Amino acid sequence: MKNRDTGARIWACIIYQENFNNLDEIIEKIEELHIECYLSPLHTDSEKPHYHAVFQFSGQKTRENFRELVDGFGVGAEKVNSKGAYLRYLCHLDSEDKQKYDVKEV
Repeated sequence: MKNRDTGARIWACIIYQENFNNLDEIIEKIEELHIECYLSPLHTDSEKPHYHAVFQFSGQKTRENFRELVDGFGVGAEKVNSKGAYLRYLCHLDSEDKQKYDVKEV
């Protein structure tokens, strides 16, 4: 049987800092979408500094719908099963081996 993407209401992607001049430019791109979004603090604990962005839609979006929406600034398309758990991940609250970030910066 074919694996069919039925969609989800919450999706996440990565936004690499190197693709933008500053954080304001990223926020402006997100605000142009008029979609609820949570943006992590800048993650500097890996090779490429990046942000995690979590988008919550009022209806279902397929992976392809989401990729088209963030094309040009976001990378990847991760279906989010638990909004609360993913929001905790934005600051690595449950990851002992990763750098912690301030939740007030989300």
